[in-house]
Amino acid sequence: MVKKILLFFQRETKNMSEAAFILGFLTLFSQVLGLIRDRLFAHYLGVGVSLDIYNTAFRIPDVLFAIMASVVSVTILLPFFSEKLYRSDSGKEEAKKFLNTMFSLFFIVLIVVSGILFFLTPVLTPYIAPGFSEEALAKLVDVTRILLLSPLLLGLSSLFATVTQTYNKFLLYALSPVLYNLGIIFGVLFLYESYGISGIAWGVIAGAFLHMIIHMPVLIQKDFIPKFSFFIDWQSVKKVVSIALPRTLTLGIARLTFVVLGALASLIGLGSISIFQFAYNLQSVPLALVGMSFSVAAFPVLVKNFAEENREAFLRSVIEPIRYIIFWSLPIIIVFIVLRAHVVRLILGTGMFDWNDTRLTAAALALFALSVIAQSLSLLFVRAYYAAGRTYFPFVIHLVGALCAVGFGLYAVHTIDSEGFLWKWFELLMRVDGVSGTKVLILPLAYSLGALITSSLLWFAFTKTYMQTYVHDLSRTIWQSLLAVIGMALGSYTVLQLLAPLVPGTTTLALFSQAIASLGVGVIIWATILVVMKNKEWLLFTDIIKRNFFKKTESIVAPQESL
Repeated sequence: MVKKILLFFQRETKNMSEAAFILGFLTLFSQVLGLIRDRLFAHYLGVGVSLDIYNTAFRIPDVLFAIMASVVSVTILLPFFSEKLYRSDSGKEEAKKFLNTMFSLFFIVLIVVSGILFFLTPVLTPYIAPGFSEEALAKLVDVTRILLLSPLLLGLSSLFATVTQTYNKFLLYALSPVLYNLGIIFGVLFLYESYGISGIAWGVIAGAFLHMIIHMPVLIQKDFIPKFSFFIDWQSVKKVVSIALPRTLTLGIARLTFVVLGALASLIGLGSISIFQFAYNLQSVPLALVGMSFSVAAFPVLVKNFAEENREAFLRSVIEPIRYIIFWSLPIIIVFIVLRAHVVRLILGTGMFDWNDTRLTAAALALFALSVIAQSLSLLFVRAYYAAGRTYFPFVIHLVGALCAVGFGLYAVHTIDSEGFLWKWFELLMRVDGVSGTKVLILPLAYSLGALITSSLLWFAFTKTYMQTYVHDLSRTIWQSLLAVIGMALGSYTVLQLLAPLVPGTTTLALFSQAIASLGVGVIIWATILVVMKNKEWLLFTDIIKRNFFKKTESIVAPQESL
């Protein structure tokens, strides 16, 4: 039985459609596990010092991972590995040497850097959590030191995934994040009671180990177990680093922005870091399913069209995903704004997570939602610039956006009067009047501001550089989508107001009933408006559904450019 299970997971994915289905399904499953993980955090830890320590303990390891491990990401290494593997009769030996080189160099460098950070952690933690007490800082040091193992394990997993993807073992690759979340859930359920936050941290390490070890059967089967090598192919290393550096710098900027905003959260008050992280995790679900999906799907087409100097096809490959990102992101934003309290309460409302925590997290989620489209478009524009060979330009733009976010956050946290008229009006608008700790809402607002500035600059620069004479129909998509979501918002909000006195939201069942009824009416209104306007994106979506689920005839695959 065990052998059959292993063989099933090691099977080769035979075509791109199957690979896309596997990756999409398991990505969704991983996101669901992430929500379950957060619900367990809310239940067992609540919004308080313990969860603040746990979330802050990721700051140093995350920056380390962004700077170091991105060099060995599968996106960077796969072209090099494949080229060496298939270019000659001795290709396998060349590929082995390349893999051994990257393994040896990455392992040694990360061990050295992690060792240095291990000893520097007590010096660094007061800067990343200036609002923590001495006792909390001491615990933060312990948990951070445990989590310093995760960049090594996740980095090696990414290195091993190069082999996994080369041989089309997408099921194993897609299972990695699922196992990672399962490790964290195991830590919460079985280690937290005995070992506290350190137990959850060891659950993270267990998940990272599973993330890595799942690739080993393929490495063994294909004879690609990496070994330490004293022969370093510096020429290959130089090429890899030159390509990875812009991506590394961009990821590093994003992580450092989080470090600064997290430090500000520690100054605002107990539980602010947890509120900020919960809301960010919730808004990351549609970002992964919409923004990441369309940008990743577009990237190979962008590279191909630019390499072939087909300018019109290249620009069309940018405009098409922009249309769909706007089309699908707008209704998600409406759900996160109108039903924010229901979303938060149904996912996190358990155990030690009380109503005040719900109100703050819901307000933070609404502020994050304002930039979901901007964040999604930034992912696409970055890949468009990478395809065009301008790898450093997105880094510069992200640096400007990060400085704006951090600058606004620093200024607002230290200057805004929480008793002033404007802030009281803002609290009423976000429905958090009478709740303590509302200053935490400055942070998602700052993050969204930075994301909007970044996306706007990328859009402006890309348009000016590549699209001055290109004719597109984005305006039609934008105004039709806006009209539809305005109708959706009004319908959903009206249903909520009508149901509130009839079905008071005092139980999970009542909240769920309100949410389903409100969402159902909103979606019907949204779809009806789109049908009446003969919206192009909606017609294509319904056509795909009909062809794949309601007809037994062979499916006709749309051109790749249409995503």
